[in-house]
Amino acid sequence: MRKHLTDGQIRGAVNGGKHVQLYDQWGMFVRVRASGSAHFFQRLVIHGRRSVMALGTYPFMPLREAREQAMANKLCLMKGGDPRNRKSATVPSFRTVAETVIDERTPGWKDGGRSAGIWRSSLEAHIYPAFGSLPVDKVATADVLSAMLKIWHTKQETARKVLQRVNIIMAAAGSKGHRAESFDKDEVKAGLPTAKRTRTNHAAIPHARLGAALRKVRESAGAWPTTKACLEFIALTAVRSGEARAARWTEFDMDKDTWTVPAERTKTGKPHRVPLSGRAMEILRLRRTANPDSDLVFPSQLGKVLSDSTLSKLTRDLKLGFTPHGCRSSFRDWCGETGHPRELAEMQLAHVLPSVEGAYARSDLLERRRAVMEQWAEYLAQ
Repeated sequence: MRKHLTDGQIRGAVNGGKHVQLYDQWGMFVRVRASGSAHFFQRLVIHGRRSVMALGTYPFMPLREAREQAMANKLCLMKGGDPRNRKSATVPSFRTVAETVIDERTPGWKDGGRSAGIWRSSLEAHIYPAFGSLPVDKVATADVLSAMLKIWHTKQETARKVLQRVNIIMAAAGSKGHRAESFDKDEVKAGLPTAKRTRTNHAAIPHARLGAALRKVRESAGAWPTTKACLEFIALTAVRSGEARAARWTEFDMDKDTWTVPAERTKTGKPHRVPLSGRAMEILRLRRTANPDSDLVFPSQLGKVLSDSTLSKLTRDLKLGFTPHGCRSSFRDWCGETGHPRELAEMQLAHVLPSVEGAYARSDLLERRRAVMEQWAEYLAQ
Protein backbone atom coordinates (compact mmCIF):
# COMPACT_ATOMS: atom_id res chain seq x y z
CA MET A 1 0.00 0.00 0.00
CA ARG A 2 1.43 3.37 -1.05
CA LYS A 3 2.18 5.74 1.81
CA HIS A 4 0.53 9.12 1.84
CA LEU A 5 2.53 12.07 0.57
CA THR A 6 3.73 14.58 3.17
CA ASP A 7 4.35 18.31 3.14
CA GLY A 8 7.99 17.69 3.97
CA GLN A 9 8.43 15.56 0.84
CA ILE A 10 6.95 18.29 -1.34
CA ARG A 11 9.11 21.01 0.23
CA GLY A 12 12.20 18.87 -0.24
CA ALA A 13 11.37 18.34 -3.91
CA VAL A 14 10.67 22.07 -4.43
CA ASN A 15 14.12 22.91 -3.07
CA GLY A 16 15.83 20.04 -4.87
CA GLY A 17 16.32 21.73 -8.22
CA LYS A 18 15.10 18.70 -10.18
CA HIS A 19 12.02 17.75 -12.22
CA VAL A 20 10.17 15.06 -10.23
CA GLN A 21 6.69 13.65 -9.69
CA LEU A 22 5.44 12.53 -6.27
CA TYR A 23 2.37 10.31 -5.98
CA ASP A 24 -0.47 10.19 -3.47
CA GLN A 25 -3.87 8.44 -3.31
CA TRP A 26 -6.95 8.83 -5.53
CA GLY A 27 -4.67 9.15 -8.57
CA MET A 28 -3.28 12.43 -7.33
CA PHE A 29 0.32 13.43 -7.88
CA VAL A 30 2.54 16.51 -7.59
CA ARG A 31 4.64 17.61 -10.53
CA VAL A 32 7.67 19.62 -9.40
CA ARG A 33 9.75 21.48 -11.96
CA ALA A 34 13.46 22.21 -11.63
CA SER A 35 12.54 25.90 -11.20
CA GLY A 36 10.79 25.04 -7.92
CA SER A 37 7.17 25.38 -9.09
CA ALA A 38 4.84 22.60 -7.94
CA HIS A 39 1.36 21.67 -9.22
CA PHE A 40 -1.21 19.10 -8.09
CA PHE A 41 -2.78 16.86 -10.75
CA GLN A 42 -5.10 13.85 -10.72
CA ARG A 43 -5.28 10.97 -13.17
CA LEU A 44 -8.83 9.74 -13.76
CA VAL A 45 -10.75 7.60 -16.25
CA ILE A 46 -13.78 9.67 -17.26
CA HIS A 47 -16.37 7.94 -19.46
CA GLY A 48 -13.77 5.40 -20.54
CA ARG A 49 -11.09 7.93 -21.44
CA ARG A 50 -7.94 8.64 -19.45
CA SER A 51 -7.76 12.26 -18.29
CA VAL A 52 -5.43 14.38 -16.18
CA MET A 53 -7.07 17.15 -14.15
CA ALA A 54 -5.20 20.08 -12.65
CA LEU A 55 -6.14 20.60 -9.01
CA GLY A 56 -4.07 23.62 -7.98
CA THR A 57 -0.64 25.06 -7.28
CA TYR A 58 1.42 24.35 -4.17
CA PRO A 59 1.72 26.03 -1.65
CA PHE A 60 -1.31 28.21 -2.54
CA MET A 61 -3.31 24.99 -2.38
CA PRO A 62 -2.20 23.03 0.71
CA LEU A 63 -1.70 19.29 0.42
CA ARG A 64 -4.77 18.66 2.59
CA GLU A 65 -7.05 20.65 0.28
CA ALA A 66 -5.63 18.99 -2.83
CA ARG A 67 -6.28 15.57 -1.32
CA GLU A 68 -9.85 16.55 -0.40
CA GLN A 69 -10.44 17.78 -3.94
CA ALA A 70 -9.04 14.55 -5.39
CA MET A 71 -11.29 12.46 -3.14
CA ALA A 72 -14.35 14.54 -4.12
CA ASN A 73 -13.53 14.03 -7.81
CA LYS A 74 -13.26 10.27 -7.27
CA LEU A 75 -16.60 10.13 -5.45
CA CYS A 76 -18.21 12.14 -8.23
CA LEU A 77 -16.99 9.54 -10.75
CA MET A 78 -18.28 6.66 -8.64
CA LYS A 79 -21.75 8.27 -8.72
CA GLY A 80 -21.65 8.49 -12.50
CA GLY A 81 -20.85 12.21 -12.68
CA ASP A 82 -18.10 14.15 -14.43
CA PRO A 83 -15.73 15.93 -12.01
CA ARG A 84 -14.82 18.40 -14.74
CA ASN A 85 -18.31 19.86 -14.41
CA ARG A 86 -18.25 20.23 -10.65
CA LYS A 87 -16.97 23.79 -10.59
CA SER A 88 -19.30 26.71 -9.99
CA ALA A 89 -21.24 28.01 -12.96
CA THR A 90 -20.00 31.55 -12.22
CA VAL A 91 -16.25 31.98 -12.64
CA PRO A 92 -14.82 35.35 -11.51
CA SER A 93 -12.86 37.52 -13.92
CA PHE A 94 -9.09 37.70 -13.79
CA ARG A 95 -9.40 41.22 -12.42
CA THR A 96 -11.72 40.11 -9.60
CA VAL A 97 -9.30 37.39 -8.53
CA ALA A 98 -6.35 39.80 -8.81
CA GLU A 99 -8.01 42.37 -6.56
CA THR A 100 -8.82 39.65 -4.03
CA VAL A 101 -5.19 38.48 -4.02
CA ILE A 102 -3.95 42.04 -3.49
CA ASP A 103 -6.40 42.59 -0.61
CA GLU A 104 -5.34 39.31 1.02
CA ARG A 105 -1.64 40.13 0.74
CA THR A 106 -1.77 43.79 1.78
CA PRO A 107 -1.71 43.14 5.58
CA GLY A 108 1.57 41.23 5.19
CA TRP A 109 3.37 43.97 3.27
CA LYS A 110 5.54 46.26 5.37
CA ASP A 111 5.33 49.47 3.33
CA GLY A 112 1.95 50.85 4.33
CA GLY A 113 0.14 49.94 1.14
CA ARG A 114 2.81 51.02 -1.34
CA SER A 115 3.17 47.50 -2.75
CA ALA A 116 -0.59 47.21 -3.21
CA GLY A 117 -0.53 50.42 -5.23
CA ILE A 118 2.37 49.18 -7.36
CA TRP A 119 0.59 45.89 -8.08
CA ARG A 120 -2.64 47.64 -9.06
CA SER A 121 -1.00 50.28 -11.27
CA SER A 122 1.08 47.69 -13.14
CA LEU A 123 -1.92 45.43 -13.73
CA GLU A 124 -4.07 48.40 -14.77
CA ALA A 125 -1.44 49.46 -17.31
CA HIS A 126 -0.37 46.12 -18.78
CA ILE A 127 -2.83 43.31 -17.93
CA TYR A 128 -6.41 44.45 -17.31
CA PRO A 129 -6.82 46.01 -20.79
CA ALA A 130 -5.70 42.72 -22.35
CA PHE A 131 -7.67 40.11 -20.38
CA GLY A 132 -8.78 41.58 -17.07
CA SER A 133 -12.47 41.04 -17.91
CA LEU A 134 -12.00 37.43 -19.05
CA PRO A 135 -13.17 34.64 -16.70
CA VAL A 136 -9.99 33.55 -14.99
CA ASP A 137 -10.38 29.98 -16.24
CA LYS A 138 -10.37 31.26 -19.82
CA VAL A 139 -7.04 33.11 -19.55
CA ALA A 140 -4.50 31.14 -21.58
CA THR A 141 -0.72 31.20 -21.83
CA ALA A 142 -1.10 32.92 -25.22
CA ASP A 143 -3.03 35.81 -23.61
CA VAL A 144 -0.30 36.43 -21.05
CA LEU A 145 2.45 36.07 -23.66
CA SER A 146 0.74 38.62 -25.92
CA ALA A 147 0.59 41.15 -23.06
CA MET A 148 4.23 40.58 -22.15
CA LEU A 149 5.45 40.99 -25.74
CA LYS A 150 4.05 44.53 -25.84
CA ILE A 151 6.49 45.70 -23.15
CA TRP A 152 9.26 43.11 -23.26
CA HIS A 153 11.84 45.13 -25.22
CA THR A 154 11.04 48.54 -23.75
CA LYS A 155 10.21 47.68 -20.13
CA GLN A 156 11.88 44.35 -19.57
CA GLU A 157 12.21 44.54 -15.79
CA THR A 158 8.59 45.69 -15.49
CA ALA A 159 7.52 42.76 -17.66
CA ARG A 160 9.33 40.29 -15.39
CA LYS A 161 7.66 41.70 -12.28
CA VAL A 162 4.22 41.77 -13.90
CA LEU A 163 4.62 38.18 -15.08
CA GLN A 164 5.48 37.12 -11.54
CA ARG A 165 2.34 38.85 -10.25
CA VAL A 166 0.19 37.19 -12.91
CA ASN A 167 1.68 33.83 -11.91
CA ILE A 168 0.74 34.39 -8.27
CA ILE A 169 -2.80 35.43 -9.23
CA MET A 170 -3.31 32.42 -11.52
CA ALA A 171 -1.99 30.08 -8.82
CA ALA A 172 -4.42 31.60 -6.34
CA ALA A 173 -7.26 31.12 -8.84
CA GLY A 174 -6.36 27.45 -9.12
CA SER A 175 -6.21 26.95 -5.37
CA LYS A 176 -9.65 28.55 -5.00
CA GLY A 177 -11.14 26.18 -7.57
CA HIS A 178 -11.60 28.77 -10.32
CA ARG A 179 -9.23 27.08 -12.80
CA ALA A 180 -8.98 23.42 -13.80
CA GLU A 181 -5.75 23.92 -15.74
CA SER A 182 -2.56 25.08 -14.07
CA PHE A 183 -0.61 28.07 -15.33
CA ASP A 184 3.15 27.92 -15.76
CA LYS A 185 5.00 31.19 -16.24
CA ASP A 186 7.97 29.25 -17.65
CA GLU A 187 5.87 28.57 -20.74
CA VAL A 188 5.42 32.31 -21.20
CA LYS A 189 9.15 32.88 -20.72
CA ALA A 190 9.88 30.28 -23.38
CA GLY A 191 7.86 32.34 -25.86
CA LEU A 192 9.68 35.60 -25.12
CA PRO A 193 12.60 36.53 -27.40
CA THR A 194 16.09 36.75 -25.96
CA ALA A 195 16.81 40.21 -24.65
CA LYS A 196 19.85 41.62 -22.98
CA ARG A 197 19.21 42.24 -19.33
CA THR A 198 20.78 45.32 -17.82
CA ARG A 199 20.97 46.06 -14.14
CA THR A 200 20.67 49.62 -12.89
CA ASN A 201 22.20 50.41 -9.52
CA HIS A 202 21.02 53.19 -7.25
CA ALA A 203 22.92 56.39 -8.03
CA ALA A 204 25.70 57.08 -5.57
CA ILE A 205 28.58 59.53 -5.34
CA PRO A 206 32.15 58.98 -4.10
CA HIS A 207 32.23 59.00 -0.32
CA ALA A 208 34.69 61.91 -0.39
CA ARG A 209 31.92 64.13 -1.81
CA LEU A 210 29.07 62.97 0.41
CA GLY A 211 29.93 65.27 3.33
CA ALA A 212 29.81 68.35 1.10
CA ALA A 213 26.51 67.17 -0.38
CA LEU A 214 25.00 66.86 3.10
CA ARG A 215 26.14 70.38 3.97
CA LYS A 216 24.36 71.56 0.83
CA VAL A 217 21.23 69.78 2.06
CA ARG A 218 21.41 71.44 5.50
CA GLU A 219 21.91 74.90 3.94
CA SER A 220 19.08 74.57 1.40
CA ALA A 221 16.22 76.95 2.12
CA GLY A 222 13.27 75.46 0.28
CA ALA A 223 13.07 71.91 1.65
CA TRP A 224 10.98 70.75 4.61
CA PRO A 225 13.35 70.58 7.63
CA THR A 226 12.27 67.03 8.52
CA THR A 227 13.03 65.84 4.98
CA LYS A 228 16.55 67.27 5.18
CA ALA A 229 17.09 65.73 8.61
CA CYS A 230 15.86 62.32 7.43
CA LEU A 231 18.23 62.29 4.45
CA GLU A 232 21.22 63.12 6.62
CA PHE A 233 20.16 60.52 9.20
CA ILE A 234 20.06 57.88 6.44
CA ALA A 235 23.58 58.83 5.38
CA LEU A 236 24.88 58.74 8.96
CA THR A 237 23.37 55.34 9.78
CA ALA A 238 23.55 53.65 6.32
CA VAL A 239 20.07 52.21 6.84
CA ARG A 240 17.48 51.66 4.14
CA SER A 241 15.29 54.66 3.35
CA GLY A 242 12.05 52.97 4.42
CA GLU A 243 13.48 52.01 7.81
CA ALA A 244 14.34 55.64 8.59
CA ARG A 245 11.21 57.20 7.11
CA ALA A 246 8.91 54.99 9.20
CA ALA A 247 11.04 55.13 12.38
CA ARG A 248 9.10 55.66 15.61
CA TRP A 249 10.32 56.96 18.93
CA THR A 250 9.48 53.72 20.70
CA GLU A 251 12.28 52.02 18.72
CA PHE A 252 15.02 54.22 20.22
CA ASP A 253 16.98 53.87 23.43
CA MET A 254 18.12 57.46 23.85
CA ASP A 255 20.17 56.59 26.93
CA LYS A 256 22.21 53.95 25.10
CA ASP A 257 22.36 55.75 21.73
CA THR A 258 20.85 52.73 20.00
CA TRP A 259 18.02 52.24 17.56
CA THR A 260 16.42 48.81 17.10
CA VAL A 261 14.52 48.46 13.83
CA PRO A 262 11.82 45.84 14.51
CA ALA A 263 11.73 42.63 12.48
CA GLU A 264 8.50 43.52 10.69
CA ARG A 265 10.19 46.59 9.15
CA THR A 266 13.46 45.04 8.00
CA LYS A 267 14.23 43.38 4.69
CA THR A 268 15.71 40.35 6.43
CA GLY A 269 12.74 39.86 8.76
CA LYS A 270 15.04 40.10 11.79
CA PRO A 271 15.50 42.96 14.31
CA HIS A 272 18.40 45.22 13.39
CA ARG A 273 20.30 47.20 16.05
CA VAL A 274 21.82 50.44 14.81
CA PRO A 275 24.52 52.28 16.83
CA LEU A 276 23.99 56.03 16.71
CA SER A 277 26.84 58.52 16.40
CA GLY A 278 26.93 61.85 18.19
CA ARG A 279 25.64 63.69 15.10
CA ALA A 280 22.82 61.15 14.62
CA MET A 281 21.76 61.67 18.25
CA GLU A 282 21.87 65.44 17.74
CA ILE A 283 19.47 65.11 14.79
CA LEU A 284 17.11 63.00 16.91
CA ARG A 285 17.05 65.52 19.75
CA LEU A 286 16.31 68.34 17.32
CA ARG A 287 13.48 66.34 15.73
CA ARG A 288 12.03 65.55 19.15
CA THR A 289 11.93 69.26 19.98
CA ALA A 290 10.46 70.19 16.58
CA ASN A 291 7.75 67.48 16.61
CA PRO A 292 6.98 66.74 20.28
CA ASP A 293 3.52 65.31 19.61
CA SER A 294 4.36 62.89 16.80
CA ASP A 295 5.20 59.24 17.34
CA LEU A 296 7.09 59.35 14.04
CA VAL A 297 10.67 60.60 14.14
CA PHE A 298 10.49 62.11 10.64
CA PRO A 299 6.82 62.95 9.96
CA SER A 300 5.70 64.58 6.73
CA GLN A 301 3.97 67.95 6.71
CA LEU A 302 0.68 66.03 7.04
CA GLY A 303 1.99 64.05 10.01
CA LYS A 304 2.34 60.81 8.04
CA VAL A 305 5.33 58.69 6.99
CA LEU A 306 7.54 60.55 4.52
CA SER A 307 7.31 59.11 1.03
CA ASP A 308 10.36 57.78 -0.76
CA SER A 309 9.66 60.19 -3.62
CA THR A 310 9.93 63.16 -1.24
CA LEU A 311 13.52 62.29 -0.38
CA SER A 312 14.38 61.50 -3.99
CA LYS A 313 12.93 64.83 -5.11
CA LEU A 314 15.17 66.63 -2.63
CA THR A 315 18.31 65.02 -4.07
CA ARG A 316 17.16 65.80 -7.62
CA ASP A 317 16.23 69.41 -6.88
CA LEU A 318 19.63 70.05 -5.31
CA LYS A 319 21.39 68.15 -8.14
CA LEU A 320 23.28 66.02 -5.61
CA GLY A 321 23.87 63.13 -8.02
CA PHE A 322 22.74 60.33 -5.69
CA THR A 323 19.61 58.67 -4.35
CA PRO A 324 18.92 58.13 -0.65
CA HIS A 325 19.72 54.42 -1.12
CA GLY A 326 23.01 55.41 -2.76
CA CYS A 327 24.30 56.59 0.64
CA ARG A 328 24.66 52.92 1.56
CA SER A 329 27.00 52.37 -1.38
CA SER A 330 29.11 55.39 -0.39
CA PHE A 331 29.40 54.02 3.16
CA ARG A 332 30.34 50.54 1.93
CA ASP A 333 33.04 51.95 -0.36
CA TRP A 334 34.45 54.02 2.50
CA CYS A 335 34.62 50.95 4.74
CA GLY A 336 36.45 48.98 2.07
CA GLU A 337 38.94 51.73 1.30
CA THR A 338 39.72 52.55 4.94
CA GLY A 339 40.33 48.95 6.00
CA HIS A 340 37.29 48.40 8.21
CA PRO A 341 36.45 44.70 8.54
CA ARG A 342 33.99 43.41 5.99
CA GLU A 343 31.73 41.80 8.58
CA LEU A 344 31.25 45.13 10.38
CA ALA A 345 30.24 46.88 7.17
CA GLU A 346 27.86 44.07 6.16
CA MET A 347 26.24 43.93 9.59
CA GLN A 348 25.74 47.69 9.64
CA LEU A 349 24.06 47.44 6.22
CA ALA A 350 21.91 44.56 7.55
CA HIS A 351 23.00 42.30 4.72
CA VAL A 352 22.50 38.56 5.04
CA LEU A 353 25.90 36.91 5.41
CA PRO A 354 26.71 33.79 3.34
CA SER A 355 25.39 30.59 4.93
CA VAL A 356 28.68 29.33 6.39
CA GLU A 357 29.84 32.74 7.55
CA GLY A 358 26.39 33.57 8.89
CA ALA A 359 26.22 30.34 10.87
CA TYR A 360 29.18 31.47 12.99
CA ALA A 361 27.99 35.08 13.41
CA ARG A 362 26.52 34.81 16.90
CA SER A 363 26.91 38.53 17.71
CA ASP A 364 25.85 41.66 15.87
CA LEU A 365 29.13 43.34 16.97
CA LEU A 366 27.22 46.41 18.11
CA GLU A 367 30.00 48.15 20.03
CA ARG A 368 32.58 47.57 17.31
CA ARG A 369 30.13 48.97 14.78
CA ARG A 370 29.51 51.95 17.07
CA ALA A 371 33.17 52.96 16.76
CA VAL A 372 32.99 52.63 12.96
CA MET A 373 29.86 54.78 12.72
CA GLU A 374 31.40 57.49 14.89
CA GLN A 375 34.38 57.60 12.54
CA TRP A 376 32.00 57.73 9.57
CA ALA A 377 30.15 60.71 11.10
CA GLU A 378 33.42 62.52 11.73
CA TYR A 379 34.51 61.84 8.16
CA LEU A 380 31.27 63.31 6.76
CA ALA A 381 31.71 66.40 8.95
CA GLN A 382 35.15 67.24 7.54
